[in-house]
Amino acid sequence: IFGWLLSYVLMYVETGDFLTGSKAGELYRAQGSLLFVFDPFHLARETFSVTSFHGYLGSFIDRMWVIPIAFALVILWRIDKALFFYCLAMVVISASAARYTSFSRYLCIVFPIFIAYGKYFSTSGKLTGYYLTMAFLLGLQMIFIIRYLNNYWVG
Repeated sequence: IFGWLLSYVLMYVETGDFLTGSKAGELYRAQGSLLFVFDPFHLARETFSVTSFHGYLGSFIDRMWVIPIAFALVILWRIDKALFFYCLAMVVISASAARYTSFSRYLCIVFPIFIAYGKYFSTSGKLTGYYLTMAFLLGLQMIFIIRYLNNYWVG
């Protein structure tokens, strides 16, 4: 709470208006809002509104994470309910509030996903799946590097 209040004070000191940061958010194409968190139909519409492979809005890559996250949630339910609810809240808030914009980047802070997959791949017989997952993620990273070098959206 202190950090949040400090940011508003700093905005006021620098610009003369406490709400400069909030007003700047209106200029973004994604037009995110915390009110979207309370509208499950909006989240469902956004989940299936793919308009590009990996663009600022409507990115297939950002939406494809829904399936691995659902699988991770099943694992987390069995491991630890607190991690399950943390993961669920972080995923729903970041996906719905920002309309999936940069969703794959937001997933970096949802550490229970990594715990779930660590638990899944640590059981015997999952080594092939582990290597296939790592190869897929390496390929995705290469796509991101190529897109970045060619000045395309990677976010």
